[in-house]
Amino acid sequence: MSTFRDKKYWILVVPFLVTAVLLAIYLPPRQKPLTLLVILLFWATYYLWVYFEKNNK
Repeated sequence: MSTFRDKKYWILVVPFLVTAVLLAIYLPPRQKPLTLLVILLFWATYYLWVYFEKNNK
């Protein structure tokens, strides 16, 4: 996959992954599903970045 060779992916994955792991560790059990929102936010941010980059060229 070309996604894993993309610098934008690696720039974004590190902070989002750290945030998701920390939330999964420190949130109470009833709120742990909120960590999925971090993952969804990551993909939304990544694809918006790619979209805007393609349209600005």
